[in-house]
Amino acid sequence: MAAASSSARTTVTNAKFEVEKFDGTNNFGMWQCEILDVLCQQELDIALEEKPDKMDDKEWAKINRQVCGTIRLCLAKEQKYSVMRETSAKKLWDTLEEKFLTKSLKNRLYMKKKLYQFTYAPGMSMNDHVNSFNKILADLLNLDEKFEDEDKVLLLLNPLPDEYDHLTTTLLHGKDTITFDAVCSALYRSETRKKDKRDHRDTTAEVLTVRGRSHSSKSGRRGKSKGKPAKDECAFCPEKGHWKKNCPELQKGKAISNACVAEHDDESDFSLVGMAMACQRMSGFWIQDVLTICVLIRTGFLVLKS
Repeated sequence: MAAASSSARTTVTNAKFEVEKFDGTNNFGMWQCEILDVLCQQELDIALEEKPDKMDDKEWAKINRQVCGTIRLCLAKEQKYSVMRETSAKKLWDTLEEKFLTKSLKNRLYMKKKLYQFTYAPGMSMNDHVNSFNKILADLLNLDEKFEDEDKVLLLLNPLPDEYDHLTTTLLHGKDTITFDAVCSALYRSETRKKDKRDHRDTTAEVLTVRGRSHSSKSGRRGKSKGKPAKDECAFCPEKGHWKKNCPELQKGKAISNACVAEHDDESDFSLVGMAMACQRMSGFWIQDVLTICVLIRTGFLVLKS
């Protein structure tokens, strides 16, 4: 058991962690968080506190040297000059905080203004929306500002467009307590469902388009093989003794179509099935599945006109 624990610890200690070098323009709070994670994995974060009484001075100096080296390796060259000879990890850490994490009233008010004016950019994914919000919150937390979950939820949901009103009402109505993480998860799931529905509609439309083109090409080939109708032959049925404009079958199909459109106002399943069956009876219609036609009419992909 002890051997397994030692092996796991060695793996973590020797693992390579990539941290973006801080050049003074990227987010200092996020960079600081990543450095802390690396130091914790290496069990060196103790150097950012006061020296333990029981620790040997030589060991303490070695740990400080390691931590200072780790931090400087994650700094851009321009930011190393002011701390390049520092041997105290805590002093180096405090120097960087004082320089890049000013906890002044002006800075706090500026970040609060960004939070209260936070908006939703049209077309932005929900993941990007939440990440942008969390970035502002992280900057304020680094300035020792704290927010309740209820306040964070309202500030996150308020900028969303009208299409999220139903979801917002569902999340907030009748709840005694609400957590920020639960709301974020609900937003992610809602976006995933919408994307799945769009993908399904796009796939259905693509399949129907391909089937329609296939039928058109087949119909064209059949038309070419038959050639032009005779003078006394109908171009629609094709029966002899009348022309297309007087074709009984064509007039019957138009009458059925008009009746189906009139019945469609009640939005009932029976009228949809009737419309679909009427469409099946119309000569040359390329959809053979009644249920498929019902779905097309419901979703708006198929509109019958007289």
